[in-house]
Amino acid sequence: MYIVGAANVINAVGNTIYEFNLATYWDVTSASFSGFRNLTEGSGGNPGATDLHVKDDGTLLTLIGSTDNQIYKYLFTTPWDISTLNYAGVQKSAYDL
Repeated sequence: MYIVGAANVINAVGNTIYEFNLATYWDVTSASFSGFRNLTEGSGGNPGATDLHVKDDGTLLTLIGSTDNQIYKYLFTTPWDISTLNYAGVQKSAYDL
């Protein structure tokens, strides 16, 4: 399970992806923290994300920027492993959908 949020209260912008493992499918009470990835370091800037989506096969993560409504694209080198995310550019504006 992935959650987008702020790394700290002072920098309250959704630029960090948090990863949790679920012991039981769809049961958030069984979640255990697995890791996080700050997406502002060498990854195309700070989108201040409001939402995220991971493709079913775990190869693509998209974020919607809160300040610019752009759709930011990140590719997984290893499916589902957030430590392997690489910035792949802006897909398009959310206004164009």
